[in-house]
Amino acid sequence: MKISKLLTEHKSGICFLLILQDKRLSSASYDGYIIIYELSNFNPQIKIQAHFDWIISLNQLKNGFIVSCSRDTSFKIWEIGLTTYKLITTVIGHTSCTDVLIELSNGDYASCSFDKTIKIWRANNENNEMDFKCIKTITYNDALKKLIEIQNCLVNNVFDHSIHFWSIGDYVEVGVIKNIDCWSTNGMVIISPIKFVVGGYKFLHIINAKTKQLESQIFAHDDIIWSVCLLKDGTLLSGGNDKCIRQWDLVNLTNISEKKKAHENGIITILELPDGRIATGSLEQKEIKIWK
Repeated sequence: MKISKLLTEHKSGICFLLILQDKRLSSASYDGYIIIYELSNFNPQIKIQAHFDWIISLNQLKNGFIVSCSRDTSFKIWEIGLTTYKLITTVIGHTSCTDVLIELSNGDYASCSFDKTIKIWRANNENNEMDFKCIKTITYNDALKKLIEIQNCLVNNVFDHSIHFWSIGDYVEVGVIKNIDCWSTNGMVIISPIKFVVGGYKFLHIINAKTKQLESQIFAHDDIIWSVCLLKDGTLLSGGNDKCIRQWDLVNLTNISEKKKAHENGIITILELPDGRIATGSLEQKEIKIWK
């Protein structure tokens, strides 16, 4: 891997990267800004001071709106144009850092937080003015960082080193796996219709969502694994606090390649671009690195 471009628009560390439905790159930073780039030359098209605290994650809803989740306890919904943007709504539903909001297949929404809760939401989307109402709160004894949907289940990780499965619709717990650690909003990714990978302390954990069991593990890094990304060729990239990027064959569970000292600090977010290049961001570095 070699660096082909450095993006230096942010004023603080990069926490999240996302490819939008229109194939543009979006980035979020601890400086509170969202920046949208077109990919031909990575010129910034939109800069949004979205929050006055850290942005933890970005997501795009089916209707095209962007969600930003922040340490300020809120999540915000944004309408993004080619060069313009509009704040649709601000929701303060948690009492601590809101880590992620996802849209579920049944039309509900789920958010999780450092306040030790998952909240299930319904939104009135009339006239594109989303009005969120909390319909259920699930409480844990420790903080949460990530949510995904797989096998008709809402899956979450808890800092007490457990993974929990909730049936979509009635939100009844249908499974739990203990002794699986996950440290980051970027540390869990679906790799097949029934499997997902969790990045933990040194190990990648491959989970079968159908059986709700740990299927296999890979010793992957020398420290916390902050970020994982499934590539179009079916291999996996992982980024760690050891500053390394590693590529994995998920069939044979073997290491294919690695880039040592990819950043000066831990690699908090990693993403494949539509043209096959890789974008990465670090905890304490202001730039986004584009690799080929």
